[in-house]
Amino acid sequence: MSPIYAPLPLRRSGRPGRSRCTAAAVAVTSAVALLTAGCQMSQGPNCTLIGAESGVTVLWRPADFPAGARHRLCADGECRERGAPPAADPRAFLDVPLPEESGPREVGVRFTVTDPAAGGRVVHDRSARVTLRKVTPNGEACGPTAWQAAVRADPRAGLVEGDFGDGDPGEGDPGEGVR
Repeated sequence: MSPIYAPLPLRRSGRPGRSRCTAAAVAVTSAVALLTAGCQMSQGPNCTLIGAESGVTVLWRPADFPAGARHRLCADGECRERGAPPAADPRAFLDVPLPEESGPREVGVRFTVTDPAAGGRVVHDRSARVTLRKVTPNGEACGPTAWQAAVRADPRAGLVEGDFGDGDPGEGDPGEGVR
């Protein structure tokens, strides 16, 4: 019976030897394996690409305020304004962006509603202090990091921070598509 593999030729020292081509192939294969392993280890975490911005958001039910009203939100000295959404909409929102490096701090918020049908009179004017909270939609190891707060405008209760689980105007966590 002949062996399946031929034995390696013996060197002068009496030990099996390899040809130069075999040694070069082993060296190249080892280098590629090391480089590939190094690339896989140096990769960071797998991150999604969900974006987020720092800022303050106010939510309200359009039916709670006069049709055609102007809504204005100011947070930390920055203001934004918008017209009234259709009264049939279940909810409306307005946000004011803040610098990304805002950090966990309190900011002053003011929400006013002006009724043009009443001669431009302010019919709702409420202020509150809210705490910006850290939001990392892609996890702690991935960017971005944003600082956000949300309030609900209620004609009777004023600005209510983080109270969104009662069906008015957004159910569940205010971070669900609102912030």
